[in-house]
Amino acid sequence: MAGSNSFDALAKKYKNFLVPAYKIKVKGKDIVASSNLAVEDLSLDLSLDSASSCTFNIANAYDLKARTFLGDIKSLLKLGTVLEVEIGYGSNTTLIFKGYVSEVSYEFQDIPALSITALDVRRLMMDGQARMMVHSVQNYSQAFSDVMQRYQKICSTLVIDKTDDKLSSVTQTISDYDFVAKELAWKADREFFVLAGKAYFRTPQKSTEPITTLEWGQGLLSFSRNAMYLNSDIRVVGFDEKNKEALLGEYKSKSDDDQSDVISEPQPTVFTEPDAGETAQVKRRAESEGKKKKQKTQGGKAVSIGLPEIVPGRFIELKKLDKDIDGKYYVKSVSHSIGGDGFTTSFNIGGWK
Repeated sequence: MAGSNSFDALAKKYKNFLVPAYKIKVKGKDIVASSNLAVEDLSLDLSLDSASSCTFNIANAYDLKARTFLGDIKSLLKLGTVLEVEIGYGSNTTLIFKGYVSEVSYEFQDIPALSITALDVRRLMMDGQARMMVHSVQNYSQAFSDVMQRYQKICSTLVIDKTDDKLSSVTQTISDYDFVAKELAWKADREFFVLAGKAYFRTPQKSTEPITTLEWGQGLLSFSRNAMYLNSDIRVVGFDEKNKEALLGEYKSKSDDDQSDVISEPQPTVFTEPDAGETAQVKRRAESEGKKKKQKTQGGKAVSIGLPEIVPGRFIELKKLDKDIDGKYYVKSVSHSIGGDGFTTSFNIGGWK
């Protein structure tokens, strides 16, 4: 999904967005076409910060005469089945989700239906109790790779920005998800997320080229943006074991929007990181925490025409709103919905440039 597309180019690619399409694949085979499934209300919720999900209903899974759900369909989508979902228009679809069937519901209303929920690998990483082990690795990126080896069946591709930490081992005392998302990613200044079956351990906001450019009234149906007051002093304290001295990294985090400072010297927020043994490390972590704090004060949401290209972890450019609002926005979460009302995409932003 790399690169940028103009809205006109996307309209041409998808033949003016007239015929929404999707494929649900099991072992590489589109089961919607091969089994003639009547799929209703397909929804994909993609996120940087939590497990992504896919839900859909199958309206022709029940034999009214025999009073039973069809065995072939039940077997095809049994719990634990790994599936992939592509969406788009006409014959042009793009893979945006890979996960496993986590829940099967049998719904009896006017027409009995089979309701399927699938989740990505992050949900499996959250399961169970804390894992107690020591990873014999030289850096945090190797520790990430070590953890993800357990999930190769559902997530075989890792996209890693290597780190240059000098370690001999890393001790894990929490779940795989918390270890990767809250410990390794924090210490290595990386963002961890999963998209289309690929797990990313990446420099934050690395891909700055916008997915596409939308204008209010041309592709962009609605948009709201909010900014909160921010004037913060972030300090990270480490320790240089060799020279037996404390290290300090500091970062001033302030709103990018026009604001008047209420106080001149804000109360500092201090993080103690004993494993940060170099000046560059404490400075990097202070800057990373300061930028994350800023992103939490920048929010908004939008609805657009259905576009598979809009995914978390990328920027999107918005225009013809206001000279102070037009710009590039970082996508944090996305919901793609295909149903009776057509194909729409809604997304939440977490920061802007």
